[in-house]
Amino acid sequence: MKQCSKCEVYQGFDAFYKSSTSKDGFQGHCKSCKSKWRRDNSEKCNSYKNKWVAKNPEKKAAISKRYRVLNLERERARAKEWKIKNPGKQASYVAKRKAATLERVSPFISEEELNQIDLLYIQAQDLTRLTGVVYHVDHIVPLQGKSVSGLHTIRNLQVLTAEENLTKSNSY
Repeated sequence: MKQCSKCEVYQGFDAFYKSSTSKDGFQGHCKSCKSKWRRDNSEKCNSYKNKWVAKNPEKKAAISKRYRVLNLERERARAKEWKIKNPGKQASYVAKRKAATLERVSPFISEEELNQIDLLYIQAQDLTRLTGVVYHVDHIVPLQGKSVSGLHTIRNLQVLTAEENLTKSNSY
């Protein structure tokens, strides 16, 4: 039995987190007091965590990589679930990656413009869901046109029905 230094209740050792620095091998606060403190001071906890991550980017990367390797199936399931819940954002990422491989993304694109592009892809997905007609996000000036090539920017994108987009093909 051990007394919590916060709530002063005697509890079994299983109610305390382990600590290698204390004499008895357990922390002074019980688990419930510790979790209450974390809820009440979550902003403070996050600031400590963010400072540590800023000071130790290599350690954070190694910890994250080790977690992903040990929990590969869980991470794949989580990613698959996110893709199902966010089809518009997923389509936006795929289009941006394709444009990047074609070197058709402006290096001067702002975060706000990227968010607007994401919203355009979400709009196309919503229209598809609401109307039952498939909508695409089309590049007005194609990324790989024969006479002219456009960029992957908000000014070069429009929402079209799939039928219109496919008949347009790669023409300007």
